Amino acid sequence: MSDSLQTIVDLHTAATPGPHHVEVIDDHLGRHDSKQWLIPGLASERYGRNNVSFGEDERTARFVAAAFTVVPAMAARLQKVEEILASMEDLLEHGAVISCDFSQVTEELRKALEMEGPQ
Repeated sequence: MSDSLQTIVDLHTAATPGPHHVEVIDDHLGRHDSKQWLIPGLASERYGRNNVSFGEDERTARFVAAAFTVVPAMAARLQKVEEILASMEDLLEHGAVISCDFSQVTEELRKALEMEGPQ
C-alpha cells in the first residue's frame, strides 16, 4: 500500500468509529439562520463523546459524516488498483508482456494514485 493511502487508512482508523449521522437543531422560529447542523458523538474524548457543530453548513456536515463510510471503501478500491498495477509491472519485468503502451498505461495509473496536497 502506498504511503499516502496508508496515511488515509491510519487517520480513519484513529478517528471515532462511524457511521455518523447529521442532525439539525432548529429554534422553530422559521428563520433560515436558526438551523444548526451537527454530528452527534463525532469527537470522542477521555470523558465522553462530543457533538461537532457545523453551524449553518449542512453540506459540510453531510460530507464529513459520509466520509466515515466512503473513505474505507475508496481505500479498499485503491489498494486493489495498486495490486493490479503491481501485477502488471511484474508481467512487464519478466517479459510476459512486451508492449510500450502497456508500460505507459501502468505509469499513468501509478501517477493517478499519488495523492498530492496536505496530509
